[in-house]
Amino acid sequence: MWTRTFTIALIVTAQQAVAAMPMSPSQRAQTFAQCSGRLAALAMYQDVISDERPVDVRVVQNDFDALLEATLPAAIDFGMPESVAAQAKFDAWTAQSDLINTARFSQDDLRATTAKRASDGFIASCLDLVM
Repeated sequence: MWTRTFTIALIVTAQQAVAAMPMSPSQRAQTFAQCSGRLAALAMYQDVISDERPVDVRVVQNDFDALLEATLPAAIDFGMPESVAAQAKFDAWTAQSDLINTARFSQDDLRATTAKRASDGFIASCLDLVM
């Protein structure tokens, strides 16, 4: 029970953190990189498995790539190594892929539902930044 409560609290906290526009240049760059990575994972899932396309995910992912490209110089000047953005994008892609995989293929209904909610929440938080 403690693990489930901790997991849900962590998911809610992470979703709230992404929803607010970050203040520092490095926070903005990392947020844009994370959203690009999450949307890339969703686009891949849609291309391979699902026909659901309520939003043109590739277009929005490209928007986040453009935002990242625009904010990266200021983030680097702020002291963030360039590799941090690439790592944030990769880590977010991996995490989103894991959530999508769990939501789609888990035999445990609770895990699948929790993963689906988290996956949808992260994507919604990213979309809220640009729409």
